[in-house]
Amino acid sequence: MVSTMVENPGLLSIEELQDQTMFVIAAGTDTTAYTVATTLMLLGLHQDVQRKVLQEQASIFGEDTSQPVTTRDLQQMAYLEKVINETLRLYPILPLVARRVDEDVSVNSYTLPAGTIVVIPIYLVHRNPEYFPNPDTFDPDRFSGENSASRPACSFIPFSYGRKMCLGKSYAYMAMKTMLSVLLRRYVVLEHGSRDEMECFKFEFFLKFKNGFNIKIGQRKILMKQMA
Repeated sequence: MVSTMVENPGLLSIEELQDQTMFVIAAGTDTTAYTVATTLMLLGLHQDVQRKVLQEQASIFGEDTSQPVTTRDLQQMAYLEKVINETLRLYPILPLVARRVDEDVSVNSYTLPAGTIVVIPIYLVHRNPEYFPNPDTFDPDRFSGENSASRPACSFIPFSYGRKMCLGKSYAYMAMKTMLSVLLRRYVVLEHGSRDEMECFKFEFFLKFKNGFNIKIGQRKILMKQMA
């Protein structure tokens, strides 16, 4: 937005820039909180993945549980980003989006005439076995460089795609990685509930769990002492 103002003087006023910035932050609060909570539930059910996340955190922060997260730290959290992506694949906050076709588009043997409203079922796109084998399985390694390179870009679209892509994508990743880093360095997420319970949800404007967020945690240092 700042670049747009520089390149197009007069297009946005300072007040409009402030309003749009606040909109991005406000709109991203609920959605990032949802994804963080969902990630914690999955980490509780997959302790092996949680251990890998913690190992990565230890490589960045050592045993320091209170060190603030910097932009440089976030760039080193490659595995945590894979975990977030796999969470977004299984449980995208927006289960579908709608788009109006600007001009006639040919898809296989069909033609979508200009003006048609097309509904894109993100939830189903993300569980397409052609691009995600065993699509219901939680596997962050799907997002390794090698595996991602073999898939079309539009096979994973939690923030939509193209001109209508969510403006807050970069901010959302920074916020989610920061929150998860702080939480996981201080607390252990314990197994609680099941994937079957998680799969019980309702489709509204957002994808919501009918049973809420079932998360059980313990202080990491206390649990480590008990296990010693």
